[in-house]
Amino acid sequence: FGVMEVDELKDSVAELLHSRQPYSPPVVVKTGSDFRIMQKIAPFDPGAWRTTVATSSATQKDSKEKPPVAAAMEGIVAANLSPKLAPSPAEPVAAAKDNTAETQQPPSANAKEQLAIQLAAYYALESWINAWQAADVTKYLAAYSSNFTPQDNIDLATWKKKITASLTRPKFIHVTIKDPVIELLTDSHLLITFTQNFESDAHQDTTLKVLTMVKETGNWKISEERSVLAPSR
Repeated sequence: FGVMEVDELKDSVAELLHSRQPYSPPVVVKTGSDFRIMQKIAPFDPGAWRTTVATSSATQKDSKEKPPVAAAMEGIVAANLSPKLAPSPAEPVAAAKDNTAETQQPPSANAKEQLAIQLAAYYALESWINAWQAADVTKYLAAYSSNFTPQDNIDLATWKKKITASLTRPKFIHVTIKDPVIELLTDSHLLITFTQNFESDAHQDTTLKVLTMVKETGNWKISEERSVLAPSR
């Protein structure tokens, strides 16, 4: 969302973004004499940012190190960014807790590449949700891979007809997701698991959803979609 200095992180900005979901549509925020386009991608607490930047400044050893603001931004995003990168399924859970850095690092991707993959995959997920809520059939179907396999063992043409009806019939559709976790399998294959809350004028439910996504023509596409009704509380 552009470069901001710490003194521009006003409490009013945090208050504006506090209630927004990560990766919800960007908003325009007035900062002094300027306007910034802001999008919430992590917990937005100016106090935490100021403390982190101050700590980074105090521990900076020489001029060749990263500027304190850049170092702080990388640290906060890596620690708090949602969705989180899941440990490899081949690693024991206990080992993941004891050696988080190793289990969260796929062999072919460094930290910056992982972050870029997470962001790209999540933006694809966000576009899919936005198309769903807007009942935009064309954009919704475009989120799926050309090799997508419907969950209900129906052919693709029948599935598309069902999807078109389910998007155009309701008077409104509202979808939110919670606690997304990305599991990077290869550079072009990943899983996103999250809790999905769906509401329309005729139906509402909460499901646990797993999307298999593949890199196709440079974009992340949904190749498989699995849903399980969340247990009632």
